[in-house]
Amino acid sequence: EPSYALDAYPATRNVLISHQSCIVDLDDPDADPAEVDYLRELGHSTLVMLPLVVRGESIGIVELSSARPRAFSERDVELVKMLVREAATTFDNARLYDELRQLAYRDPLTGLANRSQLQDRVDHALERIRGRSPKHVAVLFIDLDHFKHLNDRFGHAKGDRALQVMAERIRTIIRP
Repeated sequence: EPSYALDAYPATRNVLISHQSCIVDLDDPDADPAEVDYLRELGHSTLVMLPLVVRGESIGIVELSSARPRAFSERDVELVKMLVREAATTFDNARLYDELRQLAYRDPLTGLANRSQLQDRVDHALERIRGRSPKHVAVLFIDLDHFKHLNDRFGHAKGDRALQVMAERIRTIIRP
């Protein structure tokens, strides 16, 4: 769905801010008019909005709607809340996994592949050419002559910055 301005949907905004679920029924005179219009567009009568909260921050909303009026019981809503919490945990775990993977395969200073990633990529390249002819693989090795002198003379902060600049230049000429 295309994005929309939250100001036009106060109930949705409130769910995101308060982290509290909201039920909207077409026949509720106090219901948010924008949400009622949304329900009519869907051809539905009832809407439940639940916040997807990860680490105390709303990252989205899970919506359930039904053509039946008052379709969702308190028990239904509690069950969905439990499922939404599980989904939030899954999203957070996936994010943490990606962060750990980045730490395992990337140099934290430069963001470039580290030795472990190099070994993985070399193994992968060798596996891909196995059984093919001719067998050619190339590795480009870049060495920074006298880098220790740079660190000794100008300090580690300047040496780190030099590595970051070189990494930025390398990143501009190689594929991700």
